[in-house]
Amino acid sequence: MNIEHLSFPDQGWGYMPATEEMFNVFRSCQERYHPKRVLEIGFHLGHSTTYQLEIYKDAEFVSVSPYNDDILSSDKIDPADRHKMAIKLAELYPTRWRWIPGKSHIVKDELKPFKFDFALVDGSHKYDPALCDMNICLDLGIKRFLIDNFDHPAVRRATKDTGKLSTVEIFNYDHTFKGKTKTNQIALVEVD
Repeated sequence: MNIEHLSFPDQGWGYMPATEEMFNVFRSCQERYHPKRVLEIGFHLGHSTTYQLEIYKDAEFVSVSPYNDDILSSDKIDPADRHKMAIKLAELYPTRWRWIPGKSHIVKDELKPFKFDFALVDGSHKYDPALCDMNICLDLGIKRFLIDNFDHPAVRRATKDTGKLSTVEIFNYDHTFKGKTKTNQIALVEVD
């Protein structure tokens, strides 16, 4: 897997680890669904984007993530670093990947022309933004997606409150960030 272009900073907030455990989540989705057009909400520095591009070899991607004025108050990553990673991914995957900078609820109309068959929801892990991101996926007709940080009560509640999603499988993965190891969850969900 080509991940040499990724940086793994120990500042700001986290990213998905480059572990077999994490890669196996995406491999499982590839085996089950063979995604062809993927929406990713939460690009950050391109970690999960890269893993998916490398595993879903035949898929095209659109990633959404805040940039500049849209940066989250808790985001300690320099927006220029995010922009550099976006340029790098565009160079590495020129026909398969596109970045739409901005918060998902602001750029959601730009997503309407695309027809997605899979998604990764990994934006804010607070209730209202998580529910908004899931509803954006549902409004776009996406019937299957992964939801990261499913171990957060707010994310679980938002998933339940859509009233349309069933959990297919929950994957646990360990991540060491800022010297602390924690077990996180990512859930595979489908529309009822």
